[in-house]
Amino acid sequence: MVRLPKDVEKERALRTEFNREEIRQKIEQYNSLTKDHLKMTLNPTGVYTGFIKVQMDLRRPVTVRGGQRGAGGALVGEAFYLPRGVTNTLHISSNNTVRQVIVALLSKFTVQDNPAKYALYKRYRREEQESI
Repeated sequence: MVRLPKDVEKERALRTEFNREEIRQKIEQYNSLTKDHLKMTLNPTGVYTGFIKVQMDLRRPVTVRGGQRGAGGALVGEAFYLPRGVTNTLHISSNNTVRQVIVALLSKFTVQDNPAKYALYKRYRREEQESI
């Protein structure tokens, strides 16, 4: 028998499915507590939409689509480092996959790199403590 670390077990225990009414209540609770005006809405189809704020903390340079054309007429990309902590806001729905969110985020920054090189992490802040 393989024992999972406590945090993995806890995460699995937290995963649950909610019915439509529970989702509506959680959305109302979130909207009442949010301070940045990034509200969520529940559509009649049961899909919920809203804005997420994404902070990018990239450690490697990214290739950005440039406006200059190289030999052969193709647009040339430039590699540079994005400042750490750059934030952007995306409008997403509960139907979006992580890959779709990454692709949308890269497109907002006109980044040409392969989306498979990137991952999303949820960051929690409680008082002075931060965890990812």
